[in-house]
Amino acid sequence: MILPITFDARNFMTSSDRFPEDPNRPVTGGSGNTGDPYGSPKAQWPNPADAEQSPVLVFVLGLVTCGIYVLYWYYSRYQTFKAMTGRTPTGNSFALDFLLILVTCSIWHVYMDYRISMQLNDLQKEVGLPENDTTTLTVLLDVAGYLTGYVTGLVSTAIHQDQLNKVLLATPPGRASV
Repeated sequence: MILPITFDARNFMTSSDRFPEDPNRPVTGGSGNTGDPYGSPKAQWPNPADAEQSPVLVFVLGLVTCGIYVLYWYYSRYQTFKAMTGRTPTGNSFALDFLLILVTCSIWHVYMDYRISMQLNDLQKEVGLPENDTTTLTVLLDVAGYLTGYVTGLVSTAIHQDQLNKVLLATPPGRASV
């Protein structure tokens, strides 16, 4: 059986043929940088409604799911931090950090939480909030997690979510993007 082949010239039109651009509009690339079509992507702040979450809910879901929700929370916060600052707290991907947690029997997790606290401190300064350094507290809670079955580690996760909520709510109006 031979299938008929049809030719439609509209499928071969370029986007500029279908949507003529304004010649006065500045050149932009896929990165969003004006004037540099090959530039690196600019960090864009997430919509606060997408990243804001109740710290109590983070704690309860982490407890009820025996920590499985916390893995999702860390993954999604890594995406949030990368969108906000252009980098993750440790500079690694979430997958690499998760592998390091497994290999080091969660010692790397203490370092991750330390770096998250440091990044939150930087973000607080950037949006004009008074610095609320929770670095020492979260590290102590993580270390105590070895004795409490990680319940205190869930508290440090809830503290990070609370700090992130404050940063997102203090974000200047023109800064948030969807």
